[in-house]
Amino acid sequence: IEVCDWSSDVCSSDLEDLRLALGQAVLRTQLNAPLLDAELPHRLASAAKPHLADCLGSSSPNRPSLAPALAALFAGWVYLGLIRKTKQFGAITSLGIFMSLFFFASGHFVLAFLPSLIAGLVADLLAKQGNYENDKLNLISYMIFSLGNLAPIITMWLAPKAYVAQLLSKGKTQDYVDQVMVPFTASHALILIGGTLMTALIGGYIAQNWLKNK
Repeated sequence: IEVCDWSSDVCSSDLEDLRLALGQAVLRTQLNAPLLDAELPHRLASAAKPHLADCLGSSSPNRPSLAPALAALFAGWVYLGLIRKTKQFGAITSLGIFMSLFFFASGHFVLAFLPSLIAGLVADLLAKQGNYENDKLNLISYMIFSLGNLAPIITMWLAPKAYVAQLLSKGKTQDYVDQVMVPFTASHALILIGGTLMTALIGGYIAQNWLKNK
């Protein structure tokens, strides 16, 4: 699998594949099936198709990605539906593990699995404070979890030299690297982090009301 650069523009079909993979996790919970199974990494990796880097619009140099914010906007029903069904510690953390496996299996920078894992654990602990029944805490929990979508970009900012070295070792050209690298600036941080939090708030609020009326 080629490196799939989440730092590029979004390809909606691949986000849909990832959304469906996460949705299957919720279905497995509803059927009382194990959340973790041997096929899961392969299903998540299949969401990161080999053509994804091109599909994500790598021709736009240093342009902040819309993918994390869009994922946060549309994945709220999966996250909040899982909370509503399980109401126990570990389900959200498992979802964070799923995301970590996706980033790892799709060829991202080796440390890209950490932010999703940490965000999932923190979000789980926060939702637990309200026994998974407090709408406000659940919504804030989802916002924190959604920051895990920024995992590849966060690791790009924290270890840019190592990130570039891995891309080059995989045969990427310097021109390609220059295009996909998003430098850390105040504006980029505001757009990416602020945008992800805002869309998570909107998407989560809509999902909460939809689930209540379901």
